[in-house]
Amino acid sequence: MDAYFFHLYGNSAEDADYILDTFQSEASGLRNNEIAKYGEHRAKLLVLTEYERMATAGLSRENALVDGESYASLLTPPPGHGPRPPRLTARPRDRNSTDHERSAVPAAARSASLGLRA
Repeated sequence: MDAYFFHLYGNSAEDADYILDTFQSEASGLRNNEIAKYGEHRAKLLVLTEYERMATAGLSRENALVDGESYASLLTPPPGHGPRPPRLTARPRDRNSTDHERSAVPAAARSASLGLRA
């Protein structure tokens, strides 16, 4: 996604390279942590590799990528085909909710503001 957005915002590969190097502080951050752990800035290398693949596929603001036609994602599973978290359902409001959970405006005033009769 980073590579895709760099393209959509009109950033060059050089701009993307510079921006990815700024994701750190003096003592820590993505770049320093990855270099310490892997010996290279892996995220930057992966993003710049995908940036170039997308450029080769012709991605621009006017020309979208079509997965499977002009571009093939290397992600497994492909975007949009992975597992989904369980659906959250709204919790019914408790009739006995505490005062801080209720509106500070009395019910009669709310009804009047809506043009309803209490």
